[in-house]
Amino acid sequence: MSGPREDATAALLADAERRHVPRGRLYAAIPLQIESGLPVLPELVLWALSLDEGDLLTVSADLLTGSYLFQSYLAALEGILASVGGPWTYIEPLLRLPMAAVGCKHTLLLPEEAAALVEHEESALVLHATGEDHHGPGSFVLRVEERPPDFPVLSVTKQYTLPILSDFRVILPAEVLWLTGLRGGGRLACETFLGEAHYEPAAQVGHLGERFWVELEPDGLLTLPEPLSKLAGEALYRQVLLSVAAPCFQVRLWDDWQDEDALQRGLQRLRKWRLRKGVERLGQKGGELHGIS
Repeated sequence: MSGPREDATAALLADAERRHVPRGRLYAAIPLQIESGLPVLPELVLWALSLDEGDLLTVSADLLTGSYLFQSYLAALEGILASVGGPWTYIEPLLRLPMAAVGCKHTLLLPEEAAALVEHEESALVLHATGEDHHGPGSFVLRVEERPPDFPVLSVTKQYTLPILSDFRVILPAEVLWLTGLRGGGRLACETFLGEAHYEPAAQVGHLGERFWVELEPDGLLTLPEPLSKLAGEALYRQVLLSVAAPCFQVRLWDDWQDEDALQRGLQRLRKWRLRKGVERLGQKGGELHGIS
């Protein structure tokens, strides 16, 4: 029989599955504004970590550095449940930690244990994130510093898997269009290499070089360039991996390698594709040797 904690956790995970929004890698060293005694998180930070109003974060203090580690409670739960068989031994310590919450207007509601973060004058409250998961997924650090960073940093990389539709097209998620400033579609400079295509909005392009222009439709519909569509058709790829580092993004032919059966199917398909290409090359070379055009 499940208890209230198990039911609450199941509800959280079900909500996460419904939202199905991947978390990004956040790189940041920025001062935060404080309004009415509450830190205000930039919208890009919330987007990167898939945090919405009402979401909880665990808070851990580092007494040596005076910093506080904040981690999405939902991200921590997902990580534990995905890696261990008896999760409650690991979840219970999380429940003992102080909790912060995302409030309205992007504010961060702090527990009493972290109140010192906003009880300072003539100092800066700085948010740090390195893009790595050694602090756990969905995490960042807040620390009071004498002055804000000389060179503030705030950037995000995020990945999605997208199905390949008919005519070798994909639809970019709405939040990607927002992040890249391409809500109304637009012209993109494209460069391909093997199974990858790199895109840059026209407004960012200085020198086109060997790249070529493609059009993104207003609804986010993007046709894969010929090298990718040809390879996808021959090797039977059904999805792409979209990597976003605004304002640019990359599309790479992708398959589900998460289980052994899928891996073996993919390797077998790749071997057949390479064998077929090798036979074609041998045939062409043989024709050249015998004077056949």
